[in-house]
Amino acid sequence: MMTQKALLLSCLVLVSPALAAPPPPTIDISRDAGGDLRFKIHDRMNGSWRMEYSPDLIDWRPQPQEVHVRNSVLPLSHYYIPAVQTSGQGYYRLAALPTPPPKTVSNTLSLPEATYGYALHATPPAILQDSIGKALITDKKATLGRVLFYDRRLSRDNSISCASCHQPERGFADGVAKSIGHQGKLTARNSISLQHARTYQKGSQIFWDGRGKSLDSAVLEPVSHPVEMGLSISDMQMKIREEPYYRELFNAAYQSSEPSAVRVSECLSDFIESMVSFRSKYDQHLPYNFANFTSRERFGKEIFTARCASCHPLGSFTSGGFANNGLDLQYADRGRRGITGLVADEAMFRIPSLRQVGLTAPYMHDGRFATLRQVIDFYDHGVKNHQNLTLPLKPVPMKLNEEEKLALEAFLNTLTDTSAQENPAFSDPFRTD
Repeated sequence: MMTQKALLLSCLVLVSPALAAPPPPTIDISRDAGGDLRFKIHDRMNGSWRMEYSPDLIDWRPQPQEVHVRNSVLPLSHYYIPAVQTSGQGYYRLAALPTPPPKTVSNTLSLPEATYGYALHATPPAILQDSIGKALITDKKATLGRVLFYDRRLSRDNSISCASCHQPERGFADGVAKSIGHQGKLTARNSISLQHARTYQKGSQIFWDGRGKSLDSAVLEPVSHPVEMGLSISDMQMKIREEPYYRELFNAAYQSSEPSAVRVSECLSDFIESMVSFRSKYDQHLPYNFANFTSRERFGKEIFTARCASCHPLGSFTSGGFANNGLDLQYADRGRRGITGLVADEAMFRIPSLRQVGLTAPYMHDGRFATLRQVIDFYDHGVKNHQNLTLPLKPVPMKLNEEEKLALEAFLNTLTDTSAQENPAFSDPFRTD
């Protein structure tokens, strides 16, 4: 059986004294169904390389294709195919290019000549404007925010980005109960969806516990959080200043290349505020009074309106407030009380919007429920009578029968819009060619 090994050339890396040196580049090697070798490169310093092959560790043969890592890793969708396909044992290594290409916008990013229309995309149809609200978004700032959002260099060790925990295919959540931070540690809470984040700003309080004063101030907290991304704001600015592509983007947005914390916040906020969706089945049939809903979906809407809409009103599907929903009698996580110190805020958590709820499992602040059916069963007969239990949930069992549960789940699934998964304006902008 053939074996393949990857050897890496040593390289000297200069880093800020405040930042630990990243691990050396590595190569993942595999074979496809046809037997051809495939490679994936991990390099947190975003270097430019040429692959070299050797049958014996003595005779090294350069491969023709250059490899440019632009955002710490060439993702699974991109594999390097070597010119040499061996049938016996072989070895591979990365040799640094003596003259790598400059890290300009065109060499680093895949951006359209004309900016995407984030402001227009974020404008809700007239029928939803009262419940969703409008946002003041600048397309060039949102474009810069998109790059910042996906850039792994905004973490201490260049390993994760905002998008690591907020993925478009998962409604800008991440599909796990607790997210993984830059050192492999778990976060304290489930990653809340960022789609329709502006509906959480009623009262100007962001996060599960409402500690964020505004979206602009909240977006940098994960960057500097010791578990999440672990990068000080001053080091973040230093990293941004080092990159030629950021100088171009800041000049386009501000006529100045200086990446102040305020500007970084503004751009990330503009991009996040543009993460809205108005193409769900619910949205498409709202103007027609849901005439084309199935009978089960209409029945589910009736149940939802009667039993759920006090906390999740139709339209935004969040009141924008906080609630104790009786998950436990004793909570390990004190919720909003950890911020305010008030007994009345014990185990109170942000009421999330249910838009995109079909994509954002697992559910609750601790990600304890894996499916919508588990959530429905909990509200049907599992609510605990906590001292701060929100009034509409006072534990009188809903006593839904099976058809009612199926109808409620069917209605909740009409709130999901998958268009962001296909919209290039919300995709990773870093080139992988």
